[in-house]
Amino acid sequence: MIVNSTADGFIGIPMTGTGRAIDIAPGYNEVPNEQWAAARKNAQRRIDAGKLTEEWTKVPAADVVKQDKDAEDIEFIGFPKELIRPSDDAKETTKRLVPASLADIDRKGQKVINIVKGTFHIPTLKKWYDEELRQDVRVELQKQISGVESGEIKG
Repeated sequence: MIVNSTADGFIGIPMTGTGRAIDIAPGYNEVPNEQWAAARKNAQRRIDAGKLTEEWTKVPAADVVKQDKDAEDIEFIGFPKELIRPSDDAKETTKRLVPASLADIDRKGQKVINIVKGTFHIPTLKKWYDEELRQDVRVELQKQISGVESGEIKG
């Protein structure tokens, strides 16, 4: 899950049932889905206040929800069930919202570039650089890594 923090400084969000917390840096952060599922309830107040925003992507429901006609329970595939939600468009009943990765973020309106430029956490930037296939995004990631490491870019 990509989470953007507009709070001043790092914030710690407790993960329910673990005795641990997630540290969120200013700007964009990538949090493992399982950890975010455990922390999201504790982060809800900050989400409601607009201090934290989440990046979601739409996928076909069949890709994440497996329901057997005879089974009473729905099985969720690939994501914690706490992070799968109905589409924000009531007409799209065949889509679900799931946590976005950088590869899911579109180039339209420079959104992916704006996310890169709003990320100041070096381990996140390096992880994205290693995973990213789009050359123009890799160039921006390299510029951001260099700028943050040299101190020219500050979050």
